[in-house]
Amino acid sequence: MIDNSIGIEVVLHKGFLSMVFHITLRIMWPIVNLISLILSFVGLAVVYLISLQPKKRESKVGAKAWKQSKNLRTVGFFCETLGVINIILWIKIPIPKLDWKITQNPSIALIIALSLGIPCLIIMSIGVVQAGKESWEPHRHEILNHGLYRYVRHPQAITEFPLFAIIAFGVNSWFIFSILTLYTIIYLPIMKVVEENDLIRRFGDKYKAYQIETGAFFPKRMSKSKKLL
Repeated sequence: MIDNSIGIEVVLHKGFLSMVFHITLRIMWPIVNLISLILSFVGLAVVYLISLQPKKRESKVGAKAWKQSKNLRTVGFFCETLGVINIILWIKIPIPKLDWKITQNPSIALIIALSLGIPCLIIMSIGVVQAGKESWEPHRHEILNHGLYRYVRHPQAITEFPLFAIIAFGVNSWFIFSILTLYTIIYLPIMKVVEENDLIRRFGDKYKAYQIETGAFFPKRMSKSKKLL
């Protein structure tokens, strides 16, 4: 009888510990996911901003600044990928008190997100192809001003960063959508200034002329020469 009672106590103890463990996981995983999401996008912002300034950093660390920029963009890509995974995981592991639904019908949010996201993805992809190595490694001697870049100076950025908020809309979360919308609104102007300051260091008046002719995020009224092209 004593042995049986001890066995029952052990089983109950293990069952209690297992229950506590699973409850803890259910509470912690959503928090871990949110922290990971925030850190991923902060990391993306920081490493990408540094990668945009090879000319400035060249005076401090020498020619290796250009290779470091390439490496930092690779790190930024992994941060971006992790952040997108965190957004999608919010579907399964939201924080209950922050799980503010955009609509009671998730299909509606998904359809709207796809209708906005697919054009952004297409334009971004075209920009990546036309930029070539510049997407991963800053150019030293050539201004990127062909293709989409004849009309907009930052076609990748204006389509890529809003995509994060669009994905959040697709997972039907006002909370994540609001965070990433604010992130985009704050980050894009900072990115533009940081990158273009370094481009002016590289290309001088030639880049300033390009700034005058071409809109940063949206096309300016096309000149006759651009219409003819």
